[in-house]
Amino acid sequence: MLKNWFARLFKKSGTQTAEAPVWHPLVGESVKTPFSEIPEVYESVLFIASNATQAEAGFFRFKDNAEVYCDDAAVRPLADLLARPNPQMDWNTFLENIYGFLAYHREVFILKVPSRGQKALTRNLPAQLWPVNPAKCTALSYDSRGVRCWALQGRAYPAEEVIHIRYFNPSDMFRSVSPLRPLADLLQANKAAMKSNRVFYENNSQTPFVLATDKNLTKEEMKNIQQAWNEAHKGPANRGRTGFLSGGLKPYSLNTNSGTADFVENSKNTSERILAGLQMQKSLLNMTDTTNYATYMGQLRTFWQNVIRPMVRKVESALNAQVVRPYTREFELRFKYDNVEAFAADFGEKVNTAQKLAQMGWPLNAINDRLNLGFEPVPWGDEWWINFGLVPATQAGSFGAAEEEREKACACARTKSAADARKEWVWKKFDRRQIQLERLLAQKAGRFFMEQGSRLKRAAKNGTLDNFDWEKEDRSLEKMLLPVISDAVWLGINAGQEQLQKSIKDDAQAAAQRRYLGRVAGRISGINATTRRETEKVLTEGLTAGKSNEDIARELADTVLAGFKTRARLIARTESTGALNGGTAEYGAELGADKTWLTARDGQVRESHAAMDGETVGANGVFSNGLAYPGDPAAGAAAEEVCNCRCTILLGHK
Repeated sequence: MLKNWFARLFKKSGTQTAEAPVWHPLVGESVKTPFSEIPEVYESVLFIASNATQAEAGFFRFKDNAEVYCDDAAVRPLADLLARPNPQMDWNTFLENIYGFLAYHREVFILKVPSRGQKALTRNLPAQLWPVNPAKCTALSYDSRGVRCWALQGRAYPAEEVIHIRYFNPSDMFRSVSPLRPLADLLQANKAAMKSNRVFYENNSQTPFVLATDKNLTKEEMKNIQQAWNEAHKGPANRGRTGFLSGGLKPYSLNTNSGTADFVENSKNTSERILAGLQMQKSLLNMTDTTNYATYMGQLRTFWQNVIRPMVRKVESALNAQVVRPYTREFELRFKYDNVEAFAADFGEKVNTAQKLAQMGWPLNAINDRLNLGFEPVPWGDEWWINFGLVPATQAGSFGAAEEEREKACACARTKSAADARKEWVWKKFDRRQIQLERLLAQKAGRFFMEQGSRLKRAAKNGTLDNFDWEKEDRSLEKMLLPVISDAVWLGINAGQEQLQKSIKDDAQAAAQRRYLGRVAGRISGINATTRRETEKVLTEGLTAGKSNEDIARELADTVLAGFKTRARLIARTESTGALNGGTAEYGAELGADKTWLTARDGQVRESHAAMDGETVGANGVFSNGLAYPGDPAAGAAAEEVCNCRCTILLGHK
């Protein structure tokens, strides 16, 4: 009745009934099951099936190319289906069947068992997936678009419930052709050679000979002689036993003729030709003793790239098209090659190349894309770097211009007074230290903001943004920045020693460092306070407007987190300037030295600071703008006087 129903269905849709060809044995009557009869076939197919499963599957989001793990609610149904495609198979067993059929038949069928959700039109995801042997599959009917109905193991299924993965076959648009069919003669020759070798072994591993006599022997006599000789000498257990001849019998060896010699010689090449037909190499199956480890790994990598990887891509594409995308278009299935042994050495070489490119100043994301390293892109990874100092290329122009102006300012140092020359020397020393510290702090702050942004977006999507742990964020930021700031204070103290050529006790230096770190702690926590205010504003407005968690996370990324690079550089310059000058000022205060405000004396100096150039105050005094030194983190200091400052101080002898 089911068959009649399908016939009526296809008749109405204008389809034609296919001839439903009978699947013939691969190599005729002589070798019906090459997989179990020919060792080269068995080992090759098993090698491909077991190796291809090393590529692990993962789900990736189209929007940002990020991997989504199985515990995510959006992909959990898909992950559960693939973890157990059917009651008899786990994911690895399922894939091993798929790859094995593809290697043996160059095609495979996967039956999709409809789920209740599919029948009720509530969820387009099958309940089970079953791999089917292509030898038991035929096309029942087709139309201009292809096969409309398949017969799998004698039962009819519409094409919508069948996944058909196949290789190109120019003579058949519906079916593939097994690589063993062109090798039919070779497989039969191989089997004949194995049979000949077995007989040779059972014949005491000796070439045939005859027992001859001039007498006429009856059939009974010949039978008795043959039986006696076999009992005494046939088989490997009797090898080497001395033979006694009587009655005029003499042994005559049968020389191997040219035809037999050709057969023996050809049988040596049969295995290699069978392996070549299956795209295998002898060394991969340990059929040679001359291959070392390096050669083996190189051939294995080539085999993966040319044979296994295209096969994995076919399976990946078919599962995405007929299982994943009907369920969701937000994600796709991808096979990862991180754990594949064949690519381990290749990955190491890529990392070495990546390191050299990074030293040349290449952006991290460009290196990742060019070498296909598989890392997720990072927001700061598109920045080019100037080689030696690793200065961002976008800043190179400004640094170069600033340096040019500084050089111009110092070009006439010989004609200047000793006091002016000393000022130039102090500022240039400060400038070199400040640039290095600014770069390091910018990297630290940028990394923190990127990680904090990921935490904030995750909390927004989960609806837990109102319970975000900001105290923990303060501790994380302090842990990231304070060690660098502490080192900067020590450099500032050393700068003061260079200026005054006097030393103070170590405990006094440590106390000076602690005093500065105590003052700067409040300013560091204020960095997160700004982020918190902006985040809470986005959250409040979003909830008031009835926006979803996804919309709030998107707006958070667009408004609060978008300018983290610029903000990181601003913080880095401000804190590096303050720490260096703070250490120098603390050192001068210990010795009671006066301090003089020095600017960079270029076009980037703000007007208020340019007017203060050369202003001198006492050791514990403050300048006319209310700061004890450039970058002073004192409470109540005007931001326009502190942020982005590149000024320093000159200590005077008392």
